[in-house]
Amino acid sequence: MIVAIGIFIFLFKPCDVRSSSDILIDVVPISSNSLQVTIHNNSPFPVSFSENYHIEAKTLLLWHEVNLRSSAFTSLGHELSPGGSYSISVDYSDIYGVLSPGQYRLVKTFKYNNISTSFAGYFSIK
Repeated sequence: MIVAIGIFIFLFKPCDVRSSSDILIDVVPISSNSLQVTIHNNSPFPVSFSENYHIEAKTLLLWHEVNLRSSAFTSLGHELSPGGSYSISVDYSDIYGVLSPGQYRLVKTFKYNNISTSFAGYFSIK
C-alpha cells in the first residue's frame, strides 16, 4: 500500500512595489470605508498616473491582492510636477467591501523618467 502525502504551498505574488523617496504615498483612514490619499512627487521629473489603484493585505510576511467586488474606476489621468502634491479621498467599499482589521497597502502605478513603476502607501484597519 502506498500513501501519498501532498503539501500545498500557496504563494501570493505581490505587485513589484518600488521603495524610493521619489514618489511618496501617504494613506490615512478617515472612516470605516474611506481613505485620504496624498501623493508627493519628490523626483526631478513630472509624474503621470490614473485614478486606478489596488489594495493588498499583509498575511504573515507576504502581501497579496484583496479580492475585488467590482473594478470600476474613473478614467482620469493626472500629471504632477516635480515638488507637487495631489490629494484625494478614496471610498473603497464599492470595490473591496469591508476590510478586516489588519495591515494594508494601496498600490498605484506611475510613469516618470520614461518608466512605469508602482509605489505603495501603507495603512492599518483596526
